[in-house]
Amino acid sequence: LKSSVENGKIQAQSIYAINPFESRSQIKQFITKNDYPFTFLEDRGTGLELGVNSTPTSVFLNKGKIESMNTGMSFIGIWKAEYFLD
Repeated sequence: LKSSVENGKIQAQSIYAINPFESRSQIKQFITKNDYPFTFLEDRGTGLELGVNSTPTSVFLNKGKIESMNTGMSFIGIWKAEYFLD
């Protein structure tokens, strides 16, 4: 997804990352080491509320409602994100 943003296929403000499993300090350390162009949210409750059991999990929202949810990342998943967010 980072490459998709850098190549202009997805707008950075369309992607939010949430990690409901690790501590705030672990997340901040990860963000500091990795230059991702999208927003990281410190919100454990949202990931757990959505039923996120592993990372990465992609959640596609349309008008505030979940349209689809997928675990893992693949070329098809990236294409789907590019198509959905176009």
